[in-house]
Amino acid sequence: ECAFSSLIAAFSAALPVWAFVLGPMAGHGHMHMSTAIGGLVLPALDLFLLLLAVRIVRLTAQPMSAYSVLMLSFACLLAAHCIALIGLVKGVGWSVAGLQGPLLLGYGLWGVAALHPSMGDLFEPAPRVPPAVGWPRLVALSAAAMLGPVVLAVQSVRRVPVGMPGLAFVTACLPGLVVVLLVRMVRERTALEHQARHDDLTGLPRRDLFDDRLAIAMAAAHQRGKGLAVLFIDLDRFKKVNDSLGHAAGNQLLQLVAKRLLHCVRDCDTVARMGGDEFTILMPEFESEADAVAVARKVLAVFREPFQLGKRQLYVTGSVGVAVYPRDGDTAEAMMKNADAAMYAAKDRGRDTYQLYRPVLNAMAHEKLDLESGLHQAIERGELELHYQPKVAVQTGRVEGVEALVRWRHPELGLLAPDRFIPLAEETGLIVPLGEWVLETACAQANEWVQNGYPPIQMAVNLSARQFQLQVIPDLVSSVLRRTGLDPTLLELELTESLALQGDDVTREALEQLAAMGVRCAVDDFGVGFSNFGYLDTLPIHEIKIDKTFVAKIGEDSEQPALVVGIVALGRGLGLKVVAEGVENRRQLDVLRALDCDTIQGYFFSKPLPADELATLLMLEVVSPGQGRLSDLGPVTPRRRKSDIERRDPVSAVERPRRVRPLRAG
Repeated sequence: ECAFSSLIAAFSAALPVWAFVLGPMAGHGHMHMSTAIGGLVLPALDLFLLLLAVRIVRLTAQPMSAYSVLMLSFACLLAAHCIALIGLVKGVGWSVAGLQGPLLLGYGLWGVAALHPSMGDLFEPAPRVPPAVGWPRLVALSAAAMLGPVVLAVQSVRRVPVGMPGLAFVTACLPGLVVVLLVRMVRERTALEHQARHDDLTGLPRRDLFDDRLAIAMAAAHQRGKGLAVLFIDLDRFKKVNDSLGHAAGNQLLQLVAKRLLHCVRDCDTVARMGGDEFTILMPEFESEADAVAVARKVLAVFREPFQLGKRQLYVTGSVGVAVYPRDGDTAEAMMKNADAAMYAAKDRGRDTYQLYRPVLNAMAHEKLDLESGLHQAIERGELELHYQPKVAVQTGRVEGVEALVRWRHPELGLLAPDRFIPLAEETGLIVPLGEWVLETACAQANEWVQNGYPPIQMAVNLSARQFQLQVIPDLVSSVLRRTGLDPTLLELELTESLALQGDDVTREALEQLAAMGVRCAVDDFGVGFSNFGYLDTLPIHEIKIDKTFVAKIGEDSEQPALVVGIVALGRGLGLKVVAEGVENRRQLDVLRALDCDTIQGYFFSKPLPADELATLLMLEVVSPGQGRLSDLGPVTPRRRKSDIERRDPVSAVERPRRVRPLRAG
C-alpha cells in the first residue's frame, strides 16, 4: 500500500512536467525523446523512494536512525536530478554547476545508512495497521485519478497535440494505479473487518456481529410475521479441562465444539462464540418452537459423543437455553438476556439438558442475585445458625453423634435450607468464610456440651471439594481445634464422594494429616459415584454414609435394597462404619437393622434441631441409662437368617414390630 501510494504521487508529479514541458520539447525536436524520458525518470524515481521511506518510517513505532539518513540521501539525489532536469530544459546539460555536490552527498549518505547499526532491525515485523482512509487521502487519490483527464483537457484548450505516446501512457497508468490501490485498500479493510468480527480460534462470528444479525433477523421476522429463536450454549465444567489438560487442549476442544455446532444448523442459521466456552445459535424464520427444541436436542446429542484430543477421548456435556421471538422478547438485548437465563436454569437442573425460557426464570435469577449479595454479609449480621441432626446407633438406640447443618435465617425469606445458598457460596468463593464459621461454631458447641456434662458425641461437619481447592484443610482444622479446645477424636469431617474419587496426592496427604490428628473422615452420599471404590482401601476413611436416595427406595424397588446390601457388606469387609442417612419410616429401619447397619440418621428419629433442643435430647440420654429409644422397636426375628433377608424382598422378610416410639421434635 505504501509502494502504490508513493508510485501514484511520483506519477502525479511527473505527468504535468512531461505534458507541459518535456513532451512538447521532444515533440518539436528541441530534445531527443530518450533524453527527455531519462531526464524525467530519475527525479520521479528519487521522489518515489523518498516518499516510500517516509511512509515506512510512519508505520514503525520507533523509527530507526538509518531511515532518517536514508531519507536525507534520497532528498539529496532528488535535488541533484531536479537541478539536472532544469539544466536540461534550459539547454545547459548534465554538467551544470552544483550538480556533482548533491550527487556525491546523496550516494555517501546512502552508504552511511546501509552501514548504520540500526539497519539490522530493517526486517523486524511491523504491526499490521489498516490503511487510513480519511477525507484528505480520498481527495488526494481523486485528484490523482482526475489529473490525466485535466491535463488532456488543458492541452486541448491550448490546441497542443495530445497524441504523444508518453503522455498517453502516463495518463492511462495513473487512474489504473489509483484503482488498484483502492481495490487493495478495500480488500485489506474487508479482511481486517472480518478478523475483528470473527473469533480467531474458531472462525465463528463474535458477539457484535451476532447482535447485528439478530437485530436484522428480528426486523425481518416482524415484517413477515415469522418467529425466530436464540439458543445460548455453555459447556459444562469446561474450567476443569483447562485446569487439568492445559489451555491448548481447551482451545482444541472449543474448535471441535464449533465444528459440531455448525453441523447442527441450517445454512441460514448463525453460530457464534460469545467468549470463553459460551456459544449462541440464531435460527431465523422457523416454523414452530418445536424446531428450536429439535436443534437443542441435536446439540446435546452431538455433545454426548466423545471428543478426540490427541490420544485422549474426552466427554463434555453442554447446557442449552432457548428464547423464542416474539414471545420471549422484542429486542435483541432481551432475547440474549432471556436465552442466557434459560441456560443457567438448565445448569441448575443438573446440566446436560435444555431449558425453554419462562418469565419465572427472571424472578429466579433476581432472587439468586439478591441471595448472593445478602450472603456476603450474612455471617457479619449473625444470620447463619447451625441445626444438629442426631445419628443414632441401631443396636443400642442411643445418640452417638450429630451432623451440623447450616441454616440461613434470611430477614425477608425466612429460614433457608443449605441447598438454597451453599451452591452460591461455592460459585463465589464465599464457601471459605462460611465453611470456617460452620466448623468453628460446631466445634465450639460440641466442646460446650462436653463441658456441661453431656456424654461426648461425635460432631460431623461437611466439607466440599471447593473448600479443598481454596484452603489448606489440615491447617484450618488444627487452628479451629486449638481455639475451641475440642478433642480431635470428637470431630468427624464428611467429604463428598467426588472429592474422595479424585484420589490425588493433595487430597491423600490432607486426609492423612487429619487422621494423624485423630480427626475421623467419612464419605458422604456414598454410592452416587458408583464407579470405583478403590479409594476406600487407600485413603484414611473411617465411615461411609449410604446416600438417602438408595435408602428411600427400600420397600419400593426390589433392586435398590440389593445395592444397599452390597454397600453395607462392602463397609463391613473393609472395617468401616456404615451410616444410613434419610431414614424416614419403620420399614427402612427394620431392613437396615437386619443388614447390621451401624447407625441411622433421618426424620424417623429426629429432624435437625437447634442447639438448645438438641441439648434437651442429650439430657434424656443422661437421665435414661441403658438402651435407647430405638431398642423399643424390637430385634429381627431370630428364626430368619440374614441370608434370607438379602434376597429379593428384604422388607417382607423382616418381622413386624411390636410398637414404634421415635422421638419427635418438641
